[in-house]
Amino acid sequence: VAFGKCLCGKVAVTKEIVFASHINEEHTTTFEGIKPHGHYNIPILDGEDLIGVIVLYLEHGHKKDVHEVQILSLLSKITGSLIKSWMLESELEESQIIALNANKFAALGQMAGGLSHELNNPLAIIDLSANALINRIKTGNLTEENLIEGLNKIISTVKRIAKIIDSIKQITRMEPLEALQPINVEFLVEESISICSNFLDRNDLELKLEVQENLPRLIVNPVEISQVMVNLFKNAFDAISEQSVKTIITRAYLKGRTVILSVTDNGPGIPVEIREKILEPFFTTKPVGSGTGLGLSISKGLCESNNAKLYLDTTNENTTFCIEFYNLEEES
Repeated sequence: VAFGKCLCGKVAVTKEIVFASHINEEHTTTFEGIKPHGHYNIPILDGEDLIGVIVLYLEHGHKKDVHEVQILSLLSKITGSLIKSWMLESELEESQIIALNANKFAALGQMAGGLSHELNNPLAIIDLSANALINRIKTGNLTEENLIEGLNKIISTVKRIAKIIDSIKQITRMEPLEALQPINVEFLVEESISICSNFLDRNDLELKLEVQENLPRLIVNPVEISQVMVNLFKNAFDAISEQSVKTIITRAYLKGRTVILSVTDNGPGIPVEIREKILEPFFTTKPVGSGTGLGLSISKGLCESNNAKLYLDTTNENTTFCIEFYNLEEES
């Protein structure tokens, strides 16, 4: 499709999301037998640079939703940054490039699932509150007190949604690969947990967070360390899937002049004979088809690029993976 032609060509020029609920006069590219549909046309951007366009097909007559636009806008920027990152890694061997980006997109998938999960509840509250007000208007039973109460609930819930989206934006903001910045340990952990909420937020799972007070801030790329945390949480969750009591404990504490961030699960553990191989590429304990064996090795590389060390703590009775951070913010 040529630039400026049809809806996706228009997006390539304007670099803005274009929505259509049906096939209209701007839909100039067509063919015999085309089925009625609507769609979002989403630019894939890296900063101001256009990389491509995503066409998301919808049912005919689908209504535009502001929350859908916010999520698609966020994901388009993240996707653009991931693709640009992949392009910049051309010096790596092809297998390494594929492995690294597979891990990044897996983290993106976890984030998207978590974001959807986090937004469902507040959107339901807004829907219920708005319908309650409409019903009171129809029955002539709306008082000023009812109106103020209902609107305040809607306003507070909208603020909650904004906070959720803002936190996801912060943790997924793609900086240049060499960019390191100071970040609070507890914030980094909590936002990583939020990304994984679609599988960690379960009634049968006890998730504990133990963070020592007044820890120095880490000097890291928060996106890369968050990717490592997402991988550790997913591995821990998979390890406890058959346990009647499921527990994951995340700890952060000072050890000498370094900060340790650990993830412990109460799964069956890792056999002694394979512990030395656990961080090697393509080594996995998961069933065939369930894992590539690349997650931990890639996580190890990401930690090393952030002046940190990922290792299995063999002194702990339960499976515990630790990240030891050496680059800390100095006290002023």
